[in-house]
This record gives sequence, structure tokens and C-alpha cells, in this order.
Amino acid sequence: MLEVRELTKSFSGFTAVNQASLTVAEGDIHAVIGPNGAGKSTLFNLITGHLIPDSGEVTLKGERLTGLAPHAVVRRGLGRSFQRISVFLRMTVWENVQIALVAKDAREFCFWKPLQNEKEKIAQLLETVRLEEEAKVVAGELSYGKQKQLELALALAGEPRVLLLDEPTAGMSPRETEESILLITKIVKERGVTLLFTEHDMNMVFGIANRISVLHHGAVIASGTPDEVRGNHAVQEVYLGRPTH
Repeated sequence: MLEVRELTKSFSGFTAVNQASLTVAEGDIHAVIGPNGAGKSTLFNLITGHLIPDSGEVTLKGERLTGLAPHAVVRRGLGRSFQRISVFLRMTVWENVQIALVAKDAREFCFWKPLQNEKEKIAQLLETVRLEEEAKVVAGELSYGKQKQLELALALAGEPRVLLLDEPTAGMSPRETEESILLITKIVKERGVTLLFTEHDMNMVFGIANRISVLHHGAVIASGTPDEVRGNHAVQEVYLGRPTH
């Protein structure tokens, strides 16, 4: 579904991503893990068009994405959330999702004359992320966890084939984290969405991912099943810690 081939990106002589390659199969729940500063967010920015790589390419179902603007990448079927919440804090939950739907179709925006099918889609999306009761609430008044749910709704509004989530549970309480994990896995399975995500919570990673890639100094040092990655000596040394004997 998604292929990343030898992506490289440097900033003022510092190589943030170094010939990184990974393959995400259709239907995968694929995690990218690594220490702080390993290059995970930079890799996501390269995949989604927020940064242009120095070399390498990204393809979605064989179509080249490299060089496209972020909105063009979204319209080709790749959705994304960010580490820092990216929603319209002064607008209601309903209005946030409405804007996302209008942007998807590249239509002229109008608050006052929403289309009937648009209303139905908004309602469905809010139900999907469990925010139907907060439809009229201003986004800035939501709890942190619910703002992350709203951001997920905005990403889903683009009807992505591949969904990228950058640390979806960062900053959440243990209860919010558990609820978020259950919600994300339910959505991707019900919608048949392929998921690529970064995360520091190893319980989440090894609990839901069927494939894992490990970044270290911008390079992919291992990719495989959770068991293969857990048993990889290089991964144990740089990230998971040496096994005890």
C-alpha cells in the first residue's frame, strides 16, 4: 500500500532521516518506534509532503507522492494527525468536521447551507470517534483526549486509505490512553484502513501492531513482526534494552 524508499533529509549538515526504507502492506497496523530524536516525526513529514526529501521517494499504491503538497497527498488517500493537536479551537466540533469535508472535496465553504449528505457524513464521523454528544461544543473547551478524538475525525473525513498517527496517545492519562487504543483499533478494522503510527508507549505498540520498524539516528535498523523486533539484538541495544539473563 505504502512504500518509503531510501528517504534522506538533512538540516544544516545534520542528517535527520538517513536512507530510511519501509513497506506498509494493505491492512497493516504498522508502528515506527525509536528513541527521542530518532527522526520519526521528520519521516512522517517527508511521507506527507510537509517536507521535501533530499533523496528517495514515497509511493501510495504505486503512485509517487514525493514532491506533492500536503493537501494533494491527502486527496490521494493519505490522512495524518500530529503530535501537537491541530484543530480549530474557536469553532465547534461540528464545524471542525464540516471544514474537513469541504476541504476534501475542494468546495467553497459555507456554514449556513450545508448539504444534506454533508450533515449525514458529519454525524457519522462524530459517532465513529464518540463525539456525537459534543457536536455543539467549542473545540477549545474539550478535554485533551477528546481533542485528539476530534483530530482523528478530521483525518478520517478525507476517507484515507492509509492513516498516519504521530504519537496518538502522547500526553494522555492512562485511562485516556486505553480508551484511545481501543477506539483506534476499532476504527481501522471496521473501515479497512491501513495504519502507520509512531508511539513511545511500548504496551500499545506491541499490543496492536502486526509490523514494527525501528528508527535510530534516522535510519531503519529493523523491521518485522513484534516478536522479530523484540528479539533483534541491535534493537535491544539501542532502544528496548538488553535482555536479562
